[in-house]
Amino acid sequence: MQPKYTFSEVEILLVDSDLGSRNGVRTILSNNGFSNVTLGTELAKIRDVLTSGMPDLIITGVDFPDGKLTDILRDIRNSKLGHNPFVPVIVMLGQTTPETITALMNAGPDDVVMKPISTKGLLQRMHKQIHKRRPFIVTEKYLGPARKGDDTSRSVDPPNPLYVKATGGKASFMEIERMIEDAMQSVE
Repeated sequence: MQPKYTFSEVEILLVDSDLGSRNGVRTILSNNGFSNVTLGTELAKIRDVLTSGMPDLIITGVDFPDGKLTDILRDIRNSKLGHNPFVPVIVMLGQTTPETITALMNAGPDDVVMKPISTKGLLQRMHKQIHKRRPFIVTEKYLGPARKGDDTSRSVDPPNPLYVKATGGKASFMEIERMIEDAMQSVE
């Protein structure tokens, strides 16, 4: 039986310097019941929100005037920014190069979607983060979702407050912190 979804409690951080793309994604989210969406146009917004809160999902563009997304992703995954190194991150890409994709994948996003974003494509990727998150791996050079070809023999299942909230459950900040702490102990 398919669980009943309730997205009103899910906290999403949507950051993209491309106003048209950001507005399009915001409309998709709103039309599908996501009402708790924080918007931003710069990486500073990601830093601010992660310093003061804990979103359940981050959807972000790549090109920003105030820095590199790859640096922010590495800081999140290495517990240098925010409270949850396992937060799901979906990256929206416009035109790109193989070098950009390689650098991005080595920084630890959960998924990448190409612009322009379709409703079906975005919702499928979000559904994947709710139900089928990839295990996280830790190596000397990488912490993040397992990539194609990674050794997953010492992986950890990431805590998933997004699933809890999307399926109608309640998760307090302290409960989420406990889930993260348990997962981090598995990593060490």
